[in-house]
Amino acid sequence: MVKSKENTVKTPSYYVRKRLWKNKPAIAGFIIIVFAHIIAILGYLIMPDHTPNANDGSALIKKKPIGFECTLLKFRKNREIERGNFLEKMYMGQESDYIIQPVSSYQIKNLKVYYSLFGKRRENTIS
Repeated sequence: MVKSKENTVKTPSYYVRKRLWKNKPAIAGFIIIVFAHIIAILGYLIMPDHTPNANDGSALIKKKPIGFECTLLKFRKNREIERGNFLEKMYMGQESDYIIQPVSSYQIKNLKVYYSLFGKRRENTIS
């Protein structure tokens, strides 16, 4: 232990912290490391796609270039989705309740949606 001029005892870790706070690159590196750990721990909770392996996209448009735009039709799956607890959702993701399909055109008539899938010529209907 080291005594200062005011007769207070200061531990060696006090001087280490004092010296560390004067080193700006070390502080910047520490902040970056803490930020990276927070992102890694939160995982699927902060991702825009919460599905396992971030695999919620449509196979028809996966290989399109960056900036590609199309209209997407989102409709509910016809089966019950198994729900996990908070930790399972945080580390492995949660299956989506919806199917996402890219469409080239759609119309709404008499409470039915008529649409054509992107890249297909056949017209489909949702009641």
